[in-house]
Amino acid sequence: MGRSSTFVRVVLLMWAVNVTIEAGPNDQASSQQVVPVTSPGLSGPRLSTPPTTGSTMPGPTGVPSDRVPPGSLSAAQTTLAAPLPPQIERVGPVMVEMGRPVRFVTNLANHDAIGQTSLSLIHAFAPGAFPSPTSTGPGNVEALVHWIDPLVGPQILRTRDGVAEVVPPVSVRRKAELYVTWVSSDGLLEIRLPASPRTFPVVLLEPQRSTVLEATGTSMEVTNNPVVPIQATIRDPAGVSTVTLSYRHSGDPSYVTTSMPLATGDDHEGRWETTIPRQPESCPFVDYFIEILNRNGVRSLYGSSEFPHSVQILSR
Repeated sequence: MGRSSTFVRVVLLMWAVNVTIEAGPNDQASSQQVVPVTSPGLSGPRLSTPPTTGSTMPGPTGVPSDRVPPGSLSAAQTTLAAPLPPQIERVGPVMVEMGRPVRFVTNLANHDAIGQTSLSLIHAFAPGAFPSPTSTGPGNVEALVHWIDPLVGPQILRTRDGVAEVVPPVSVRRKAELYVTWVSSDGLLEIRLPASPRTFPVVLLEPQRSTVLEATGTSMEVTNNPVVPIQATIRDPAGVSTVTLSYRHSGDPSYVTTSMPLATGDDHEGRWETTIPRQPESCPFVDYFIEILNRNGVRSLYGSSEFPHSVQILSR
């Protein structure tokens, strides 16, 4: 059998995911319907091409204001005066806002290296599959994010510089799913994360009253100093009253809770900041989520205990 007709599929299960998504009793929208992922009845996934780097993104819809009740469909009919920056997320179980761009980072810095390593592994286990891998490896490797939203059906999101983008439409709070494949242009290699039939669960939240514009782990690197800063830039037209951080070493069963005082700006838009103790070298990741209470008593979430944001603490 010739090389051109050979197809080898590599499935890597890097970690198991088994998360139950449930709105807790204290969640602002716990009484709202959570829409399960069901077959959208489409013939197949739609292919989405990422925008050119540096291009202007279309503004999201939805009004994170106290005048719009949680989950209200009328939010989708009003355009924000100031476009919100995208939500930056690493691929995995996440909780994100609807009506606002979400950018998934695949963290595949060297496509050629992973392709070459994968082919070497295949050849070690199945030397007859195709000729021994050479220094050129397989064809170009492309990362694709497979996004499954029950409201619009499955989509395939192309990546640019390792980043894929989607804007979930505003509706009721619901569940979505995603998984990632790395596929070579010659068809010899496909890597799937997580392994089939698993997918990463996603919770799609209604637009939050208090908007986190950026936070530690998205636009800032973190170094393991004697204390580690955790920051969040938050906007709320009604004004932010309190910000609470809950954090843990990745894998710990419980969180430690602390307050985040206002560092710069004001309660309408400012940077809230606190520090956590130096992390052990054996555990370079910290999970955290933020709860925000505005001056009208409305609570907003940035992550949750089941779907925290993860930060890699860099060595000095």
